[in-house]
Amino acid sequence: MRVDDVKGDTVQFDNILNRFVTGSAEWNQYVIVLDFPSQSESIHFGILLSGKGTVWTDGIRFEEMNIKKPTTNRVED
Repeated sequence: MRVDDVKGDTVQFDNILNRFVTGSAEWNQYVIVLDFPSQSESIHFGILLSGKGTVWTDGIRFEEMNIKKPTTNRVED
């Protein structure tokens, strides 16, 4: 998931590279936690599959967090 500003610059990003899934797996919940700075303009998300196989998704949702959680942001400040 990526958050861009009005100029199209990425302000928040997480591609779960440091916790990616390989091989066959049972259904699991994967969570991305990003802040949305005031200059945020757009949200982009999707799934990448490298090689052969099938990817299934269900129950994708966006939620505002009522408590402060550590973000999974990978953009250097």
